[in-house]
Amino acid sequence: MKAQTNFREELNLLTENKNAYFFIGFLAKALFNKSIFDKNKTIDGFLAKEFKLQLKPYILSSRTLIVAFVVKHIINVGYKESMSVSLYNYILRLENKSEELSPVIKNSKTSKQNN
Repeated sequence: MKAQTNFREELNLLTENKNAYFFIGFLAKALFNKSIFDKNKTIDGFLAKEFKLQLKPYILSSRTLIVAFVVKHIINVGYKESMSVSLYNYILRLENKSEELSPVIKNSKTSKQNN
């Protein structure tokens, strides 16, 4: 639970902090996080859509390779604030989607009384 709180605080810092190195660290942490990107193909779709970055199949076989390639790409092309905005919005959409899909828990006493 504490780790999730820290991640949420870091996500909020992402909007305030315009430092490329903070973004790279946060992006790496997000790319390794299976609750954000459950499959490597999901990462590929995100990078293609948001960063206009196409990864070769051998890179997609390993998250470590993905992170290394993306970090190198960011260093070469330069950090843009739009990258932070894209990642922030992606994570927020994902959180909103998971909240919509979460089951409603019924009170067990109420359920027994209705039967």
